[in-house]
Amino acid sequence: MHRRVPFPSSTSHLIDTGHYPHISFSQLRGVNHPHYIYKSPPESAPSPNDFILTMTPSSFPPELLDSICSHLPTPDLLAVASASYTLNAIAQRSLYRNISITPASTNLSVLNTLAARPHTAAHLRTFSITVHHEQPHAFYTLLAKALEQMTELVSLTLILDADASWVLNSEARYLNLTSFASSFPFDSNLVDFLSRTPAVVDLQVGSAPPSNDQSEINFPPASIPNLARFTGPHHTARVVVPQRPVEALFLSEVISDDSIFGQLSQSKSNITIFDAVVSLGLLPCVAAISQTMPSLHYLRLMTVVPLDEHFDPVSRRRPKNCFRSVSP
Repeated sequence: MHRRVPFPSSTSHLIDTGHYPHISFSQLRGVNHPHYIYKSPPESAPSPNDFILTMTPSSFPPELLDSICSHLPTPDLLAVASASYTLNAIAQRSLYRNISITPASTNLSVLNTLAARPHTAAHLRTFSITVHHEQPHAFYTLLAKALEQMTELVSLTLILDADASWVLNSEARYLNLTSFASSFPFDSNLVDFLSRTPAVVDLQVGSAPPSNDQSEINFPPASIPNLARFTGPHHTARVVVPQRPVEALFLSEVISDDSIFGQLSQSKSNITIFDAVVSLGLLPCVAAISQTMPSLHYLRLMTVVPLDEHFDPVSRRRPKNCFRSVSP
């Protein structure tokens, strides 16, 4: 119920501000009151358009514009980017947030933009490039320069010539990178790169043997201290897994020596997922795994030898006995 207040004159009328929430106090003449505004009666009834406030994109909060642009498809983002200088800067953050370059795509020239504009490359959060055909040295030089600018990456995938790991050489640190996958072997270039990515939890490396002796590579425990998932050859897993909290292993190289199971069990966390290819008898492998990885939840073993050589009618009833020590 409205409170009665005296009118200042007989020609005035009462406007309840609750009925016109879009009216600005500065738009009305009269005496202000905590609940009412007095104004002389208009010559004609106001139309709804009288109370529409004009807003420009520059008056929107940047966070709101970022949120809007993050839901727009690329054609619409390009239109927004061409609307004004302010909107161009905001739209570019979404245009260059996630980039994937594949042999089927025609966006290889984006590397020129990323290499020439560090502020644009800094918008990237995920970057993936897959190149199957041989590329000139100038291409890899351009890629190396672009990678050096992408310091805010969260995910990076490089499927390239295995000998091109030198593109990772720089002084840049990637403090937010959590996932890294590449076709590069575990060589000195990759080791140096991983020393500058302390947040990596998911690592995938190539199966090609490194050009130098891997036993001479010094991989300090301080590198990738939070690693939880590894995909790659077992000779790299022997170096990477011990003293790190690895829980999932996907080994891409055929295992011919069961001593690796004991080495992998030196992970700081319990290994719960194990996927590998073996050239050993399945029953001996299962027995060794059940002793060294008692917390397994998922196990997949593939063999390159015929099962008949190891699974006779008696042994077919024995596999369950190997897992009596494995937690359910």
